[in-house]
Amino acid sequence: MRMRNPKDKMEVINNCTFFYTEEGFSNSNLIHMEIGMGKGKFLLEMALKYPNINFIGVEKYSSVASLAIKKIAPYNLPNLKILIMDAKNLGELLDHKISCIYLNFSDPWPKKRHAKRRLTSEDYLKCYENLFVKDALIYQKTDNDDLFAFSLDSLKNYGYTITDVSYDLHQENKENVMTEYEEKFHDQGIKIKYLKATKANKIKKIIFDVDDTLIMFDKEKYLETYNNILEKYQVLNKKGIDLYKAIGEYEKTSPCFNKETMCSFISSYLETDLPLSFIDDLNNLIASNWIYPPSKDLISLLDFLKNNWELDVLTNFFAGTYQKRLTNMGLFSYFHKIVGGDKARKPDAQVFLEFTHDVKAHECLMIGDNLEIDIKPALNLGMKAILFDALDEYPTCKYLKSHSYEELKKIITELFL
Repeated sequence: MRMRNPKDKMEVINNCTFFYTEEGFSNSNLIHMEIGMGKGKFLLEMALKYPNINFIGVEKYSSVASLAIKKIAPYNLPNLKILIMDAKNLGELLDHKISCIYLNFSDPWPKKRHAKRRLTSEDYLKCYENLFVKDALIYQKTDNDDLFAFSLDSLKNYGYTITDVSYDLHQENKENVMTEYEEKFHDQGIKIKYLKATKANKIKKIIFDVDDTLIMFDKEKYLETYNNILEKYQVLNKKGIDLYKAIGEYEKTSPCFNKETMCSFISSYLETDLPLSFIDDLNNLIASNWIYPPSKDLISLLDFLKNNWELDVLTNFFAGTYQKRLTNMGLFSYFHKIVGGDKARKPDAQVFLEFTHDVKAHECLMIGDNLEIDIKPALNLGMKAILFDALDEYPTCKYLKSHSYEELKKIITELFL
C-alpha cells in the first residue's frame, strides 16, 4: 500500500538541519549507514544507544523521509544525519567512508524482472563496493523468505562470506534493535530472517593509465615531434598543432584506434594525402621520444606493488606503441599485460572488462588521471579506483585520490594490503 504524501512534507524537509553534506561529521568516529531507513525508529535508537558511532540514514522517498525527520529532530543528535536519495547515487559523497551497512526490511521486489532493484542485487553491491572504508560489512533483516534466499546467493556470488545467519532471529539471544516493521511482524508471529555478511577489501590486479599517471604528458615535446614528421612527409603548410588537433578529433569520433581509418581521417583533416607509413612513423616516434628517466618515487611504488599484485596497463592509444614506449623507459617489465584502444576505447566498459577474464571486477583497482574516462567507468563496473591527480585538476572531487606516488603507495597499503 503506497504511503500518502504528508501535507507538511516539504516544510519538514526544508527545515531539517541534519542532512549529511560534504563536511561530514565533526569527529572521526566510525560511520554506520542504514539504507531504507523508513520512519527512522531503528536509526534513532542505534544513534542513542551508540553515541560514539556516527549514523547515516538513507531514504529514497521524501514522503517517508519526512516522517523520519519528525521523529529524529527533537533529539538533536550530533551523531545522526540523513540523506534523501537512491543508494545508487551515494558514490562520490561517501567514497571510502562507511564501516557497515544495514538493510532492514527492504522492498523484496518479488517479480523476477525487478530483481535488479533489490538492495542485495549485484547492481547495488557494485554501488556499495567503494563506500566501505576497508572491509565490507552488511547486515540484513527481512520477513521475506524469497528475498532472504536471493540475498544469500547474491552476496556469496559477489565474494561475501556469510558469517552469521538466523531464520528466526527473535528465538535467539542476539542483541537486536527492532524497526517499525519488525515490531509489527513480531506481534503477528512472523519469523524474522537475519544475516551478517563480510568481504575482505582485497584486490588481485592494479591497472594503470599511462599519460599523466605513469608518464607526465609533455605537449610541447609532442608538438615539436609532430612538426618533424609533417616536414618528413612534406606537409609544409601545416604545423604540429594541426596534427595534434587532428588526432584529438579522431579520438572523439572513433570508437577504437585503427591505422587505416586514422590515416584516412588525418589526411582529410590536414587536406593532404598521406600513406599508411605515416601512422607507422608516428607510432615509432611516440614510442621512442620523450623517454624520461622514471622518478625514484615511481620506481619505489612499482617495486612495492609488483611483489603483491599483478600490474597491468590500460591506454586509449595503440597497445603496441605504448608497450614499446614503456619498454624504452625501463618500465614495462613491471607489467603483466597492456590493453589499448585497438578494439575499444575508454570509457567503453569493454576495455575495462578485458582485465576480468580470470578475476572479479571488484578484485581490480584502476588508477588514472581522468575522472570521466578512467575512474567513473571503473566504479560503475564495481572496480575500485583511485584518481591520480598530480596536476590538481579535480580540487573538489571527493572520490579517493592521490597527488603523488608516495601518497598513492600509502593509500594502497592502508586499504588493500
